[in-house]
Amino acid sequence: MADENGPQLDAETWEEIGTRTFTVQKRYAQLLAPFAEDSPISTSWPGLGMGGIGANDGLPPAPKQPASLRKLLGKYAVELFDIELAFYPNNRDKLPIWRQSLASKIERAVISHATRIRPERPLMATLGSLGLTYHLSAEEMAEAVRTALKSRTEGAAISPPSHTIAKANPLPISASTVKQQRSPQQIVDTFCDKRGWSLDKLADEAGVDRRQVFRVRHGKRVRRFALAAIAEVLGVEPENLISAVVPRLH
Repeated sequence: MADENGPQLDAETWEEIGTRTFTVQKRYAQLLAPFAEDSPISTSWPGLGMGGIGANDGLPPAPKQPASLRKLLGKYAVELFDIELAFYPNNRDKLPIWRQSLASKIERAVISHATRIRPERPLMATLGSLGLTYHLSAEEMAEAVRTALKSRTEGAAISPPSHTIAKANPLPISASTVKQQRSPQQIVDTFCDKRGWSLDKLADEAGVDRRQVFRVRHGKRVRRFALAAIAEVLGVEPENLISAVVPRLH
């Protein structure tokens, strides 16, 4: 979303930023969820601790993980920051102000998200949950985010995304060009084989349904955000995954 202290970007650019941001947010929602699962549950509600939905299992409170949560929140903030900053024009006079404004916006977004996360339990079982604040207070989370973003607000500009760079006229297709092109299935299989990943693992990392990965692997159409998310994990441009058909030479 546009910021009064940020650059003026067109609607299409903001849409692209929003799509990429949402992909990252979904992935970190999954990564942060286990921290909420470790939160203690109140036993003061009817049915809790009495063999009901929150039956006492005799275990002591789960160990707190402040260091791990700080690290994860920092990585989350940096990824969101880098996504938007990559679209900013390289204006040396205004960029420092834009960076500071963006850092504040990212901090608010991350903390707002983090403090709303609750374990996936029945409603009554989550009423006493502290969520992520079991490990860190909201202010401690904010400090972790500010620390992580410090290098970004003081560092060099992030390279602009590839789609914003003017592309040269395409070269005529040659035999060597066709030979070097890989189908979506080859791209996915090579990536997964090198890392020992399954398609389910790839889907989890991209934050999409396994069926979306299956369709991309076979060169079939998928939703735009799913294509972008899978391409980001694979380290390729989305257009490399659109079709499995290699042009023929005439």
